[in-house]
Amino acid sequence: MSNEATEGNSGFYFPPHSTLTSRNLYLFLLDYYKILDLFFFTIRLAHNADNAALNASKALISITKDEKERQRYQKTIDNPDRAVKKLNDFSGLNSKNLTVNTVDAFLWFVSATIQGAMKKRPEMVKSGESVRIEDIFEFSNKRELINYLIDRKVNSLSYGGMSKIEKFISESMGITMFPDEDARELMQIFVEVRNIHVHNRGFVNRVFLSRATLHEKFKFIEGKKAHLGFDELVRLTQVCVQTAIDLDIKVCKKFGIERKRYSTWRKNAIAPKSDSVKAV
Repeated sequence: MSNEATEGNSGFYFPPHSTLTSRNLYLFLLDYYKILDLFFFTIRLAHNADNAALNASKALISITKDEKERQRYQKTIDNPDRAVKKLNDFSGLNSKNLTVNTVDAFLWFVSATIQGAMKKRPEMVKSGESVRIEDIFEFSNKRELINYLIDRKVNSLSYGGMSKIEKFISESMGITMFPDEDARELMQIFVEVRNIHVHNRGFVNRVFLSRATLHEKFKFIEGKKAHLGFDELVRLTQVCVQTAIDLDIKVCKKFGIERKRYSTWRKNAIAPKSDSVKAV
């Protein structure tokens, strides 16, 4: 992935701060912005280091009398982007970090959203659930028992993967998780690339190929590392954020969950509560 992008022309999707969000979507976007901020901050550091070295070399080469120093300054002048080139050596790691961190934030958001909907309508989780008699005595009231069942259900869905989560959202919540088929395919790719980074050091295997949806813009080869280029990451993160926003609108409307402007959540500096929801 090239590190030549800057915030002004990066192409990454930045939702306006006037966007209405639930608390969960706000926290997801907060994480998303921080992930990109770190990426661009690293790029700026490299560019600033190169500019400082170049300006210093141009100033010093005209006054130094030492030939070795002149050669060193000239070398910097002739190769003015050494730090940026070094940063490009880590393009694979930058791509991995953006992929894993963004997808992890998205999966947490989906799990937290399901949990929030269940708390509004606990009947969604009671059907087919069983609790041992001895476990019941550990709860002091009905609300504690319901919260326990919700946590257990969400954890079960998380371990079941994206397909199980999508099925539950569709069948139990009556909501389509993705706005269209293209978004579903792209998010499946994004999630599976994340999984292969986490579980197999990024190397494509048959399990990955059986799960990753075939798409004309992506090509993966068994035994090779799964690498998402800059343009691919721009596209996938955009779909990821837009899918989260679309899902948030549907869930909040149907289950009566509070929404505020992103800037309002930010201004109020709401500290995250104990969010123990497990991501996939």
